Amino acid sequence: MSEVDESKADTLSDQQEAKKAATGIKIDPVKRVVLGGARSKKSTDANGKKTRSTGAEQSITRILDAAMESASRQGLRNLSMSDVCRIAGVARGTLYRYFPSKEALLESLGQRTRHQMETGIREAAAGAKTGNECLRAVIDLLISVTVETKARDILEVEPLFFMEFLQRNMPHYIKVVTDVLGPFYDEIDAAMDHKVDRTLFTEMILRLQISYIFLPDEQASDQLIDKIFKALDEFK
Repeated sequence: MSEVDESKADTLSDQQEAKKAATGIKIDPVKRVVLGGARSKKSTDANGKKTRSTGAEQSITRILDAAMESASRQGLRNLSMSDVCRIAGVARGTLYRYFPSKEALLESLGQRTRHQMETGIREAAAGAKTGNECLRAVIDLLISVTVETKARDILEVEPLFFMEFLQRNMPHYIKVVTDVLGPFYDEIDAAMDHKVDRTLFTEMILRLQISYIFLPDEQASDQLIDKIFKALDEFK
């Protein structure tokens, strides 16, 4: 199966599970956390009803957070389930109840990262009033995610995993970002009086952001965003 096919299959699976969660269909707590991220004890579901996260969901969230912290320090190959238990503050029995193996834990961690990224991108773009604001919000989100997910730390200790994750998920992220940047591309099309290759532009933006993970720059995020806008203005 190609990377694009794998990405489509993962996206379909995520959408199906998210639909179950939104309609109240019972799903296992690991999937609920992976698709919903960390939640407060009191929250609301897709229908506006008040909900309360379970002790299981909070334990799973702590375990996934601990796995991310541990992986960013010592790499995935050296990831110790005992270390995850220690950081998360849970018993080994609790860890293995939800994640029977290290592979299962890492798979859920990757799924949560992917889902959080997509949700963050869509939420960032939703609050924009103009195409330029939309682009700025998405780029700002991508920069902040680089820090929050400890991307550079993981790259340093586990470069192969990092590259494989990017290669597998890049087609999905290109699709999501191209979709949410619709208003921005509409403005570009109008200014140039012809349609630009949206997929190509999105890939360029994402690859530029990825390059800053491999080759960090001390400049502030606003400076990077301004550089991107200056370059894009040349096309208008």
